[in-house]
Amino acid sequence: IAVFGVPIAFTFFGWQTVCLDCVRHEFRSAPSCEVQNGYFLGLFKTQKRHINNVSDVGYKESYGSKNIRISTVVLKNDSRQINVFESSTNVNDKEKKKVIQEVKTFLENKEQSSLHFPERFSNIFGWIGLSMGLVLVCSSVYWAFRYVVPEKPHPDGKSFR
Repeated sequence: IAVFGVPIAFTFFGWQTVCLDCVRHEFRSAPSCEVQNGYFLGLFKTQKRHINNVSDVGYKESYGSKNIRISTVVLKNDSRQINVFESSTNVNDKEKKKVIQEVKTFLENKEQSSLHFPERFSNIFGWIGLSMGLVLVCSSVYWAFRYVVPEKPHPDGKSFR
């Protein structure tokens, strides 16, 4: 299972999309936002998450195993917060900062009525998973070909495939 599971998981989570849509229902009011994440080049999408009266955006940091700092971006209102990125990681800081900057600009510009922010990104795990998957597929095809195609006798007595 690990032979197939690791490359699939790395590839699945290594290419992600985030679609952030915010709308002000009334002029100069606090916006409502909706976030949806997609994985594996956007083929698999998560359920949309909503938050009303967004007042701030920022980092939510914690420490994972071996005291590695992991973070995600959160949208906040007076009573709760939601993650923009579905999982916390220690990669993709540039993309996280880009999301924060876009949302902060939108929140500061009270005359802007909406924000549509789709972002695609990949990380090293996606490339590792893709590489491992390609090696696994090529090895499987080679093995199947060697197993299925019988050896043919060579005119000088040696066998070859």
